[in-house]
Amino acid sequence: LPTAASSIPSAHPIAYIYLSYDESHTQDHMSMMITTAIGLSVLIIAIGIAVTYTAIGKLLKPLRLLADTSQEISQDNFSQRADESAIGETGVLAKAFNGMLDRIDKHTQTLKHEVDARTQQLAQNEAESKKLALVASRTDNAVIITNNEGYIEWVNEGFTRLTGYT
Repeated sequence: LPTAASSIPSAHPIAYIYLSYDESHTQDHMSMMITTAIGLSVLIIAIGIAVTYTAIGKLLKPLRLLADTSQEISQDNFSQRADESAIGETGVLAKAFNGMLDRIDKHTQTLKHEVDARTQQLAQNEAESKKLALVASRTDNAVIITNNEGYIEWVNEGFTRLTGYT
């Protein structure tokens, strides 16, 4: 009986098959896919940057306006007020800022009224003092002006004429 190993014919090629494959099409396709992926990545990054820039601009706008307002106020323009419409902490900060400005404005007005009243009082006192000085210097009676410690600061001509002292 023949054995299984003896039934396999010896390995001699009976024909040759040549397969060829053109890789240029595959390389072109791969290059196009890589270029497209890079282009999409750059586009997505650019869109991300634009969206981020716009979002940050919108978020920082209330702070920028508050900074501009404070700059105006630092140049003695106390009529400026911050925009309180911002949402969150910026709106709270703007309201507090405006509250401080309102209090400063109120105190400034009070001080102006006090200065005006005192200036008017000083003018009246000065006018009265001039009248009294005129009367004191021209009267025939003796007039002596002393300080709190009793030292003589001024005497009129009537005092000099009556006492002989100058």
